[in-house]
Amino acid sequence: MEPAGKSTMKILVVDDDSAISAGLKRWLESDGHAVTVLYTAEDAFNLLELESHDLVISDVTMPGMDGYELCRKVRERYPKSVIPIILITGNHPFDERILGLEAGADDFLTKPLSKGELFARVRSLLRIKRMHDTITTQAAQLALLNKALEEKIKAQINQLTQLKRFFSPQIANLLTSGNGGDPLKSHRSEVTVVFIDLRGFTSFAEMAEPEEVIALLNEYYTVVGSEALKFKGTLGHYAGDGIMVFFNDPLEVRDHVAQALKMAMAARESLQAMKKTLSDKGYKLDFGAGISTGFANIGILGFESLWDYTVIGTVTNLAARLCAEAKGGQILLSQRLHSLLGDPGIAKLVGPMNFKGISRPIIVYAVEYEQHDSNEKKSAA
Repeated sequence: MEPAGKSTMKILVVDDDSAISAGLKRWLESDGHAVTVLYTAEDAFNLLELESHDLVISDVTMPGMDGYELCRKVRERYPKSVIPIILITGNHPFDERILGLEAGADDFLTKPLSKGELFARVRSLLRIKRMHDTITTQAAQLALLNKALEEKIKAQINQLTQLKRFFSPQIANLLTSGNGGDPLKSHRSEVTVVFIDLRGFTSFAEMAEPEEVIALLNEYYTVVGSEALKFKGTLGHYAGDGIMVFFNDPLEVRDHVAQALKMAMAARESLQAMKKTLSDKGYKLDFGAGISTGFANIGILGFESLWDYTVIGTVTNLAARLCAEAKGGQILLSQRLHSLLGDPGIAKLVGPMNFKGISRPIIVYAVEYEQHDSNEKKSAA
């Protein structure tokens, strides 16, 4: 049993007998409840329209609207609310219970009233009312949390969409996968690195309008980026006309050496249309690339406000140096990469070269514009 004085529930007592009403009020207030007394069912219903209550105790027999009609009207007016109603009857209890249940009453008290029975029935119904109110409140809170979560998820999806616009898809997926471990933790892996840039770009940028330079770069990035993704490469970074693509991290590519070379050759061929268009406008631009393979350190590099997922090591430096030495249309390969090709005859020996930052000479091979040159010879003939 709940201890007296602990409840702050609001109870509405409806009875045209002032003596009974006063007695109920006195008993219920002694048990810690806030009690309002009215003498007609009409007044009770009107009050419920204006002010909520936790429990209604109503006599059955009253002038005008009786207790049954009050029950029916309350249930019709508030079909989704839990308002416990106890009916007080001095008539035949069995018949009254049937009528009361049909009208929507929750419990009954029989005259003469018993204080102990009153407290027991009131406390039982108020306990149910409190449980319902708690569940209703929690459901409302849960709905708010769900709405907030949906909005957060929507915002995160938008952020991920933006993220994938600024990172290579492999890196964006790595950042957002949620897999165990730190996806950006520095690690050592075997990779093949491709550096590509444009011959004659500096002169072009000096002569052309800024809008033309931006348009050219966007078209160039689109061509090279599309080919890189087609061959499972990871876009490293853009720096003016320089583009770095690496293979076998974070996405494993078993034939990464061959894929890197295919990607570079495909990009070279795809850029021919752009090269021809610019040539017609008086601009001379060409393609150059360097490819190297080996082990490198891979992970994030930068500072708190800006991080980049990149490849660090001799393999990267060598690819960049090879690219810088490549003539228009050439793809220069390191000796190690050339030895791993399934078709080494695709490249011709250039010879040993010395590169800044690399202590020993490097044997270099070149993949020329063979098909393009043969087509030109046929045209000339």
